[in-house]
Amino acid sequence: MNKAAMQGFTLLETLVSLMLLAVMSVMAYQAIEAVLGANQRSKEELAGELEIQHAWQILSNDFLHLRARPYADGFGGIEAAYQTGTSDILLSFTRGGGAVLGSNPTGLSRIQYSLDDDGRLLRTVWPAYVSLRDSDGQERVLLNNVANIEFSQLSELGYYSLDWPPIDAELEDNRRSLPQMVEVTIEMEDGSSTRRLFPGVENNG
Repeated sequence: MNKAAMQGFTLLETLVSLMLLAVMSVMAYQAIEAVLGANQRSKEELAGELEIQHAWQILSNDFLHLRARPYADGFGGIEAAYQTGTSDILLSFTRGGGAVLGSNPTGLSRIQYSLDDDGRLLRTVWPAYVSLRDSDGQERVLLNNVANIEFSQLSELGYYSLDWPPIDAELEDNRRSLPQMVEVTIEMEDGSSTRRLFPGVENNG
């Protein structure tokens, strides 16, 4: 073996090797970071999609069990069986189909949907015989990051109205009137939107 072969790497060769190793490490780190970021975004998108699907399921069950029962609010007023709101309260209605329990012997509930300043779609429920004066109800966050939600109701006269009971509808009893269909549009803060139509609402007594 000659003398040159026994000398090993020179300082310059060692520095070049270290520089190449550093560049490859940075590139590998960036690749791993990109993969992890994409994976995190996929998880967030999936979680958001599951949250929206869960919200649609709750809405569907609520509309399926609408009941034509006015509601005494406890302040001397009578709310219609189904009515849209004028402020942060978007919609309130009477719902059946609940379990008959000691805390709710009728199985009827009063449901209220609202959207707060933080973009949270809230669902609040009371037993139908409990007034707003006596209870704040049970509130839960149904969906986050909501920019806007719109309820459009199909009347007996064949047109959709954002107001319910319809102002100009010739109904025998507006307090007991229910829409024939409800179209719901949810707009998210990221610019996406989704829409569902809930048909076949019957005026159940």
